[in-house]
Order: sequence, then structure tokens, then C-alpha cells
Amino acid sequence: MIWRSKFFQRTYAHMAAVAIISLLTVSMSFAQGHDPDMVIRDCPNDQGGEPEFDCSDLWASQDIWIRNNNDNGTLHQNPIYGQRNWINVRLTNIRSRLFHKGTLHVYFAKASAGLGWPVSWYNHSINGVLYGDEIGTEDINDVLGGTSTIVRIPWDNVPNPQDFNDADARHFCLLARLVSQEDPMTFPEGYDLGTNVRYNNNIAWKNISVMDRANPRGAVDIENNTDRDMPITLRFTVADEKSAKLLEDAGITIRVELPPKVLEQWKAAGEPGEGVKAEGEGLVINAHNAWIGGIWLGPDDRQTLHVAIGYPDHNLDGEELAAQWDITQHDDATGEIVGGERYDITLSDKQEGEGKIMILPPKHDELSGRFSLSTYPNPISSMATIKYVLPADTRVTLTIFDASGRMVQEVVSNADNTAGSYEAVWDGTAADGTKMPSGTYICRLSTPLGSSEQQIKITR
Repeated sequence: MIWRSKFFQRTYAHMAAVAIISLLTVSMSFAQGHDPDMVIRDCPNDQGGEPEFDCSDLWASQDIWIRNNNDNGTLHQNPIYGQRNWINVRLTNIRSRLFHKGTLHVYFAKASAGLGWPVSWYNHSINGVLYGDEIGTEDINDVLGGTSTIVRIPWDNVPNPQDFNDADARHFCLLARLVSQEDPMTFPEGYDLGTNVRYNNNIAWKNISVMDRANPRGAVDIENNTDRDMPITLRFTVADEKSAKLLEDAGITIRVELPPKVLEQWKAAGEPGEGVKAEGEGLVINAHNAWIGGIWLGPDDRQTLHVAIGYPDHNLDGEELAAQWDITQHDDATGEIVGGERYDITLSDKQEGEGKIMILPPKHDELSGRFSLSTYPNPISSMATIKYVLPADTRVTLTIFDASGRMVQEVVSNADNTAGSYEAVWDGTAADGTKMPSGTYICRLSTPLGSSEQQIKITR
């Protein structure tokens, strides 16, 4: 996730002056209609202003989306490793004059709190693993005034999620930039990504995770990259009333697991907040506009939260495919939004509609009654037996995660299993043979039929 803590570090006087000059410039340009102006919108309310203050969620551009196939779908999908994916970008010429020529550049970066321009987006590697790079370019020619065009750029080198070893390993951020002498950047680009996006309408940013039954867990980084202590509030909100109703009708539950430092701070402050219920090491979000406060991050401090989406046992047959849910970080010292991440929570189990790949829930039949997972003994001191029951033939992956969501070991890897009952053994070690310390671990069974989780406690 990208949290930008330098979005609004200009002085208010400077911001006001820039805004006034920019608004005057935009107004004159619209009135005269001299030059073409290509826009990649930051949000549905984006009218192409520079700066754009109508969009609070700069990280959720609807004009950028991934498709796993080169189809006409407009729903964002998580990229799939090992195959060609397609980056789609919509550009609109909001003037009346013809736009002649420019080049669209598209980049990816692994979700992180420390992303900056351009270092994080050009051949950026950490310990030999590629964390960011340019995906590709496409020339754009002859876009009539008042019309839009969709550009599709192939993405063949999606990084292997296993290289990142985190609960949100499938999540990559996207950045789109139109470079053109005919329509240059209005404001010079700097390190701060949020400022670049807000002040230039031919730059847009996508930071969205798609959640479904097969992948109901994600990770969120919060960070303070200023040189001062930052008091923060975390807000958990649905994007709109439609999403709120969809989540409620579907019976979806949302849990946010806090890292020990953040949890201790929140409890020491008296658990300030609304719409949340403390449960173990995390929070159950039970309101559509919830928040917690009392959290402080020191300079260069970064903490990771984990999100778990709980799906009901019954099949979801609704026509609506997804609801949108946001986490945002707010700097209480300035009152400004630092950054955020949006989750598209898949609500329909249908395998149709704009090419969307859906995951069917566990099927019930006479064999077992239902899809199930259990472990024994529990707690363990050295070894756990994991039993799972499959109602139909399917592929199975059985993975152990620690409490922070990091993968410990894959016990069963993409095995073809027929319907029936199975047992596997975990010896309480990591993939490299290291003994895992006492604590709570999560055993996750993933199949195309659905998924299930079970806690395993180690006491040594």
C-alpha cells in the first residue's frame, strides 16, 4: 500500500497561491479552448483541474485497470503471475481541439509506504527482487476533442508473488503518465507522488486490491516518512451507500489485525474510536464509517496491518460484483489525509459478467455435507495433524502463515485431490527447517471451490 506523508507539506499560503493561479489558468484554457488537454481521471468527480481538489482518494483512479485477458472488461482484476496480463488506461481530451501526438508510460511498484518518483518505478530492486519498473509504452495519436480512447498495454513480466512473502503479495500499484510536447506537465514532477498526481491531470495512480473467497486476506502499510512524530487516525469506510448495502446484505465481515506496537498504543490511549470491536490482536469493523485513534508513528516508522474478509457459507447469487471499502491514514497534526488503499470486495459467486474470474463457494453434497478444515492437537508443542474434507475433485494448496500474515511454509502445493477426507502434517517449522517460536499461526486451505482457515497455537 502507498501511504504518502508528504502530500500536503507545502505551507497553506503557498498552496492557496498555487490553487488560485491554477484555477485561473484552467478557466482561461476552458474558455479559449486553444490547446488539447488529455486527462486520466483520478476519481469520478475529476473535471481535469490542476490541482484537483475534488478527489480525496487519489489512489483509486477508475481510468486504470488490469485485465487478465485482452477483453473488453472494465472491472479491475489482480494480475496473475506466469501469464500475459493487460493494463488498460482511459484518456479523455477535454478540449475541443484535436490532440495529435503523445506517449503513454505505465509503471508498476510493489505496494509500499516508501514509494517516490521516479526511484521506486524504474528498475527498482531490493535484494535481487524487482519491486518496480516500467511496464511499457504506447504512442497515442489523433484524439478528437471531447472524446476518449482506451489504450491496452501487455504486461508479461508480472513478478512472482512468492518473492515477496507477504499476505498482500498479489498487490501491485500502477502509475500512468502521458508525456507530450503538445500537452506537457503543468507542474514540475518531484519525489512526492501524491503531489504529482494532484497537480497534473495527465498522471494517475491505481492502488486497489481485489478480494474474493480464494484470497480473502490482504496487508496494509502505514508509515511516517517525516522527521517528526506523527499522531494518526485510521479510518475504515465504505466508498458509498451502495457498497454499504451490498456488504450488509451479503453478510460480509471485516477484521483488521493490528501489529503489537499499534495495538498497545491504542489500548494505552483508552481504545479511542467508533464502529470497532476489539477481538484478540485485531478489530472487527462493525460500522460503515469506523475509526481508531491514539496511534503515534515516529520518524521513518512503518507498521503493517492485515485485513481479513469473512464470507458467509451460502452462495452469493447477486448481480453486483463488488463493493468498495477503504482504509485511510490521517495526520492529526495537520488534519490532512496521508494516503489510503481501496479494496474491491467481490460479492457475487457467478462466473459471468465482463470476463470477471469468480470463485465458487464450497459445494454441499452427500459425500461430506460441506467443505471443512480442522487441526489436532491444538495447541501443539512440535507437530500438528491437519485434516480437510473436499466435497468434489479439486486442486489444493495448504499454507501456514504467522500472525503478521507472512507465509511460513506451504505444506501442500497445488495438489490434485479427489473428493474425500485427507490428512497432512506440519512439524512446526519454516520452509528452511527453522523451528517456529511459540505463538498463533494460521493454517489456510485454498481450492477453486473455496477456502478455509484454522488457527494453530504453538507452546514450547
